Amino acid sequence: MKLSVPFAPTAEQQFCLMGEAASPARRRGPPRCSPSQAQRWAVQAEEMMRSGDWSGAEAAHLVALYALVHARVYGAAPAELEGVTYAVARALARRMLEREFEGDVDKMVGYCEWAWRREQARHRQRQALGQEPRRIGWKLFFGGALVTDWRVAGGR
Repeated sequence: MKLSVPFAPTAEQQFCLMGEAASPARRRGPPRCSPSQAQRWAVQAEEMMRSGDWSGAEAAHLVALYALVHARVYGAAPAELEGVTYAVARALARRMLEREFEGDVDKMVGYCEWAWRREQARHRQRQALGQEPRRIGWKLFFGGALVTDWRVAGGR
């Protein structure tokens, strides 16, 4: 009579059988941005605006610039820019900086100045005509469509 031996998996097979439970703990979800980080970037962006020196700026500073000028033009901070959304906006700004401006921060700041000057004039005009207010959201601002308008207007 033949005795049956129970299946004894190898260490590698055990790892495969256990799957993700055996893998080290991973951080789940997209990166986040704490309010203290956003505040620090805002303070730094404010100083860069005052000095005109954007040499140490990163994508996070460009998002902070967007938020600062948004608050000045519309009189309200963009409430949606917090946590995961700030991180996504930062990634979009980084991609725009690399793809549209070849990593030239000063060029992108020029685009930001142009876009906000134009929007401020349009916002005042809408207010004077009693029209419903509209605003430039972060997705539109860092998405690329306004860059085309900037280029058509002579921005390079």
